[in-house]
Amino acid sequence: MIQKILIANRGEIALRIAKTCRKIGVETLAVYSNADAKMPFVKYCDKAVALGGNQLAETYLNGKKLIEIAQKFNCDAIHPGYGFLSENAGFAKACKKAKIIFIGPQADVIDEMGDKKKARLIAQKANVPVVPGYDGKEQDAKKLKSEAKKIGFPVLLKASAGGGGKGMRIVHEEKNLEKELAAAKSEAKNAFGDDKILLEKYFEKVRHIEVQILGDQHKNIIHLNERDCSVQRRYQKIIEESPSPALDEKSRNAICNAALKLAKQLNYQNAGTVEFIFDEKGGFYFLEVNTRLQVEHPVTEAITGLDLVELQIRIAEGQKLDLKQSDIGLNGHALECRIYAENPYKDFAPATGKILAFEFPEMEGLRLDNGVRAGNKIDVFYDPMIAKVVTHGKDRTEAIRKMHYALANAQIVGPENNKYFLQKIMQHKAFVAGDIYTHFLQDNKELFAPAENQLLQNLGLLSAAAYRWNYRKVRRTNFSGVKSGWRNVKYSLQKEAFKLNEKEVEIAYEVRKNGFYAHVNYLGASPQNIYDKNEINISSKTSEDSNLDYRVNDSEYLLENLVFDKKICAFTYDGVRYKFRLNSNATHIFISNPKMQVLKIERVSRFPQIEQEKIPGSYLAPMPGEITKVLVKKGDKIKAGSPLLVLVSMKMENTIEAQEDGTVSEIYVKAGDFIEADSALLKLDVKE
Repeated sequence: MIQKILIANRGEIALRIAKTCRKIGVETLAVYSNADAKMPFVKYCDKAVALGGNQLAETYLNGKKLIEIAQKFNCDAIHPGYGFLSENAGFAKACKKAKIIFIGPQADVIDEMGDKKKARLIAQKANVPVVPGYDGKEQDAKKLKSEAKKIGFPVLLKASAGGGGKGMRIVHEEKNLEKELAAAKSEAKNAFGDDKILLEKYFEKVRHIEVQILGDQHKNIIHLNERDCSVQRRYQKIIEESPSPALDEKSRNAICNAALKLAKQLNYQNAGTVEFIFDEKGGFYFLEVNTRLQVEHPVTEAITGLDLVELQIRIAEGQKLDLKQSDIGLNGHALECRIYAENPYKDFAPATGKILAFEFPEMEGLRLDNGVRAGNKIDVFYDPMIAKVVTHGKDRTEAIRKMHYALANAQIVGPENNKYFLQKIMQHKAFVAGDIYTHFLQDNKELFAPAENQLLQNLGLLSAAAYRWNYRKVRRTNFSGVKSGWRNVKYSLQKEAFKLNEKEVEIAYEVRKNGFYAHVNYLGASPQNIYDKNEINISSKTSEDSNLDYRVNDSEYLLENLVFDKKICAFTYDGVRYKFRLNSNATHIFISNPKMQVLKIERVSRFPQIEQEKIPGSYLAPMPGEITKVLVKKGDKIKAGSPLLVLVSMKMENTIEAQEDGTVSEIYVKAGDFIEADSALLKLDVKE
C-alpha cells in the first residue's frame, strides 16, 4: 500500500496530483526549485524539500537527487506528472532499483515507445496503420534528403527521442530541408540529449485524435474514449475536447479499438495515450504513445467521472481495475483551454512577470487547474502555462458557451497571456461548427487581427484617468475643500499622459463648477475618423466634482453615475453600464473589461527623459530566456538571413537572424547567459 508519494514535478500538475492524494489519504512530498519556493503546490503538499538552483539539470531533471530525497523521507512511490522525467526509462529503472514505486508504465515500454522507430514497428505488428516515413539509423543529411524525396514533400521532421513540438519542423520544399534539419537536430539535442530525427509524410489538413488507455498489472486494459486536440500552436495543443466532433460511433470504435490492440501488444500498465492523425476521408494513422498522464486528462475525467490520478496510484499498488469497457460511457461534452503567458499577436512570444490578479467566476461545470496565484511570478526557466480551464456541459454547445463566459469574466493580469485570444476562438464560426484541424489557427488569420474595440479602449483610458484623479483627490490632506486643479490665476490645463502600444496618449483636464473637462489626444495620430462624436459626462455620487466631461480628439463623451470601488471604476455610458478593473505595478496600469484585450498602459513621467533611439544594426532580445549558442564572432561579415545566435525561452528554441548585411562589431552576450526581453544582444556595422 502506497502511503507517501514524492511528486517529481511542479506547477499545476503537482498541485493536481497532491489534491487526489489528500482525497484518498496519501501523504505528499513536494520538491521545488528556488524560483518555485512560493508556488501554491509547495504550500499544499504535506512536506516540501528544496532542490536548490533553477536549472533543470540540477532540479526537476536530477533523477539521482530525487530518488535520494524519496529514500531519505521514506516515500513509497514517485509520481512524475508529465514532462520532465515522466517518460524517462532510465529514471523508472532507477526507481525500481531503489525499491521505490514509479507511478507509470513499465520501463521497457517507456523505452520502446520513446524510440519512434520501435514504436512504429510495434504498431505495425499490432496491425495499426502508421504514417509513411523513415526512421533508420543513417542520419547524415544526404540520406535524409534521399528518404524525404521518396516520401514526397511536404515532410515532417520529428525528434525521435521526444515530443511536445520540440525538434519538429515542416519542410515544404527540398531546398529548405538542410536548414530545417540543422535546426530540428539542435533543438532535439537541447531538449532530449539526442539529435536523432525521423521523417514522416506531412498531411496538410488533419485532426489530432488521441485515445486514453488504462492497464493494470493483471492484463486488464480498457480505453476511456478519445480526445480531439487539433487546435494547436507551435505543434503544441492549446484547446482539447472530448468527445471529438468529427467522430461518429463507427469511427470512434475503430480508432479506440486500434489503441487497445497496441496497448495489449505492449501489455501496457498504468495510464497512457495513443495518438493518431485523422484525415478528411476518415482514415487514421498512428503517431506515438505518450507513456504518462496527459496535460489534457481533465476532459476525460469530466466525461467519465473518473479520477485518473487515483486510478494510476491503485494500479501502481498492484490493484485490479474494477472497471470494464462496458462501464465507460460518454457523459456530455468537455473542453479544456490552456492559459499561457504569451502574446498570440507576436507569434506567441512567451512572457514573464508577476501575476497581479488571478480570478475566475464561480459557476457550475467549471474546473480550474492552476499552478499559480496572484503574487506569483512567471519565470523563464519553465513552460509558460498559467492554468488549464475546463468546462463540462450536456453537449458541445453548452461546454463552449460556459468556456466563453468563464474566460470573459476571468481576471488574469500581469504577464501578457492568451486569455482573450481563446475567448475569440470560442466565438469563431468554424470552431463552433466543429471544423477544426491542426492548421486551424494558421488558416484563420482573422483571429490574429488587433483585438481592438475603439469605444471600449477610449472608455478604458478615460477610466484610468478618472481613477487616478480620484486617487489623488481622496488622499490629499491639504486644502481638501478646494476643488481639484484650482488656481487663483488663469492657467493651462492639468495633464495626464500614458503610453499605449508605444504611442503616447495625453489627457488634459480642468475642474469647473459644472464638471471636469478633459481633452484626450493620441500624439502623432490624425484625429480624423478615429472616434465617433459622442458626449460624455462622468458623475460620482460621492464627489462634489461630480461631472467629468472628457473630449477625445474633439469628441465628447458623457459617462454618468461614476463609482469607484477598490480597483473597479464603473459608470453608465449611452444607457449601458460599464465596469473597468484597474491593476497596477510600479510602471504600468492594466485596464480590463470582459469584452476586450487587457490594455497595458505606461504612465509617462511629467519630467520625461529623452529615450534612446534604436541604433541601426543593433539586435535586442525579443523575449526573455537563455542564450545557448552564439554563432558569430566579432569581425564576421554577415549576410541578411544568416543565423546570429540561439535563444531558448520556456523550452522553445528561437534562432535570431540578421535583418541586413553587415559586419559584427559588438557581441554583448555569451552562451549560458540569462537575459530579459529587450536586452542588447549584438551589433552589426550595416552596409549603406
